[in-house]
Amino acid sequence: MSHLSFEERRVISQSLLHGVSQLQIAQQLARSPSTISREIARNRFEDGQYHALRAHRNAIDRRSQRTVTPKLEKPEIFAKVATKLELNWSPQQISGTLAAESGKPVISHQTIYSYLWRLDKNHTHRQGMRRRGRRPRKAKPGFVAKAIRDRASIHDRPRVVKTRGRIGDWELDLMCCHRNSGFLITAVERKTGYTLIRKVASKHSVRVTDGIIKMFEGFDRSVIKTFTFDNGVEFYYHGRLTRALGVKVYFADPYNSGQRGTNENTNGLIRQYFPKTLDYGLISLRDVQRAQRLLNERPRLRLDFRTPSAVLGKHPKIAFRI
Repeated sequence: MSHLSFEERRVISQSLLHGVSQLQIAQQLARSPSTISREIARNRFEDGQYHALRAHRNAIDRRSQRTVTPKLEKPEIFAKVATKLELNWSPQQISGTLAAESGKPVISHQTIYSYLWRLDKNHTHRQGMRRRGRRPRKAKPGFVAKAIRDRASIHDRPRVVKTRGRIGDWELDLMCCHRNSGFLITAVERKTGYTLIRKVASKHSVRVTDGIIKMFEGFDRSVIKTFTFDNGVEFYYHGRLTRALGVKVYFADPYNSGQRGTNENTNGLIRQYFPKTLDYGLISLRDVQRAQRLLNERPRLRLDFRTPSAVLGKHPKIAFRI
């Protein structure tokens, strides 16, 4: 139930002046009688009168001064939340995981968000939050994409891919930094959210294709069914992937990143570790492996707060390195 509005407080004030009982006021406002009783007791002034405007101002002042994160004042809860925030977990992931571990709600994600938004923007916990939104991209005037031969449309993919009905359907992309000093191949499995990251020195299509093949070395072929790309020229030699991995390759419509939303969202998570302003040429293999491990050990809502590593690891035919 929401807080009492000024209009409701005005009705309470006028009704009390005319001798209306608290029960009748509650019925008129469709509120609990205890709500009306507490409101009058809490906001009645020294003269014994209830004034709507003064009561409303008083209530607003109390809300602005109250502690909005009482549960986080408990050291044991704060320690658990802080540890997860430092791993870049979202408030919802933290709340869901703690509830699953204890068998009951521990702290809501709204409470964690309230704590975060009250921090200075440079606080470590605020810095760990993922930024929302981004500028829309526009094609440069006169830009013509290089035609990709034997290009299969995303609309030709099996329906089971769209519904996430099986394991083995991957979306891939190439991330770059503002200096173009290095590049990251990213791949995410649609059903589990399991993520792979591999650094390559060039965005040349041959280098990228070789990098993807090496990325999936050691994987059981039962978990490599389809790849979905955007229309970047770096995926020009997709036919080699089909021959090397036995995978079917599909391409999204031009300028329609929403068709690969799982990969685009995952790239946003990866940017928490490798922002675009970073010189990707300086990223080490250890850095890449650490980011991949942390992402795959984050619980996901759609997996009932299990981790991608745990879900994919239960697949009966998994035989690859994690």
